[in-house]
Amino acid sequence: MKHYTNIKERIFIMKSCYVLIEETNLRKAIGLDKIPERTFRVFSDFETAKKGMRSAIKALATHRNGLFDGYGYIKGFRRDLEAMIEEYLDCEDVVEILEKTPEMMKAYFLGEDENKIFDKKFYDVFDTCEFELSDFESGWFASDLNIEREIVPFNFNHSYNPLFMQINSFCMDDPEKVYVFRIRGACDNYEQPRFVHLELRKVKVYVE
Repeated sequence: MKHYTNIKERIFIMKSCYVLIEETNLRKAIGLDKIPERTFRVFSDFETAKKGMRSAIKALATHRNGLFDGYGYIKGFRRDLEAMIEEYLDCEDVVEILEKTPEMMKAYFLGEDENKIFDKKFYDVFDTCEFELSDFESGWFASDLNIEREIVPFNFNHSYNPLFMQINSFCMDDPEKVYVFRIRGACDNYEQPRFVHLELRKVKVYVE
């Protein structure tokens, strides 16, 4: 005797969404808990996802913590910029913009529109608005940052780790691009640094 079983075919539909990953220890007291907070937020469209990322940045920048002074400025940033400016003393246009960089950063952190922050002169000099401050290279770049590079909290080969920053989310106009907002505070070796890592990326999901 034959037995027949009705098997309902399962159909999956592929959809796209945007995931905002936030990892930070700015809301915790150093020494009490070394495990950072990690949250995931899912958005159905790019415009809403952009607003979500910028809102998260503003929330962190307007509170006093290990990285921000509560008014939108990064602690120690002006000091670290001085060494960079010295390398470009023979180029007045570059120096002028580097000196304005803390104010430009603040305006972005607090939610100012990109067009109010970056003027024509800025793009004439740098072509783009992506910023990095690290041991490898620092300043505004005309090519995409290597955002896939793994970030370690500190370097065991050095006794002091300076401020680290990697931001490509000033101008968010490409729904396919991965946007990051990474800042790690200065720290001594073996000291837990204060940091924030925001990442927005498009993902594909299968919905039954």
